[in-house]
This record gives sequence, structure tokens and C-alpha cells, in this order.
Amino acid sequence: MLLAEGFEIFWQKGDNIRDYMQNLLNLYSKGVVYFSSLHASFIFVMFCIFGLGLNSAYMFGILVIKFIDIGFKIYFLDRMKKGLSLGGYEAMLNEDMQISPLTKLASSSFYLFMFYMALNTTGL
Repeated sequence: MLLAEGFEIFWQKGDNIRDYMQNLLNLYSKGVVYFSSLHASFIFVMFCIFGLGLNSAYMFGILVIKFIDIGFKIYFLDRMKKGLSLGGYEAMLNEDMQISPLTKLASSSFYLFMFYMALNTTGL
């Protein structure tokens, strides 16, 4: 899980929201399957649940949060690609809202903590 989260931090680059979304849009333009396959931690969690049978509320929680995250990204990127309005979120793209490395670390740390808890509740 640590390697998968590290990989996601590596390819989801951007110092601000606009650069971050532009980077995601460039990857999304290569195809939705390609874009989805870059979410290594989502794939890893699905493997843990369905392949290894690690069924815990924490594991399903990670899966749901990751699914919603990917779904929102695809929704917004599809609207950006088609030139449609993003509603109130356009203001975030137009402003120079910075993304600190601490924010990315906090996000990854949350998933790692949830994964640790999932392993503890399944008896591993």
C-alpha cells in the first residue's frame, strides 16, 4: 500500500490546483481505462478484498473513498475536456491555490492508517 500511494503521489503532480488538474487532464486524455489503471492503491485494495479475502469495514471504507475520489476526478476531467462549466469549482482553477506537500502526505497517511487498521481487524 505504501508503494501504491507513493506511485500515486509521484504521477499526480502539481504545485497548485490548476497545474494538478491540467496534469490529470493530460493523463485522462489518453483514455479513461489508462487513467483508472494509474490508481494503484485502488487496484491493490480491490486485490486485497477480492483476491485475498481481507474483508473488514476499514478495507471497504478505503475502497469506497477511493472509488468516490476517482469518480469525482473523472466527472470533473470529462467536463473540462468537453469545455463544460465546472460550476463553483472554476474559481479554484482560476485562483492560484497552492497544494502543499503536507496535504499530499496527510492524504496518503490517512489511507495507510486505514490499511493498518484493516489488517489489524482481519487478524493479520
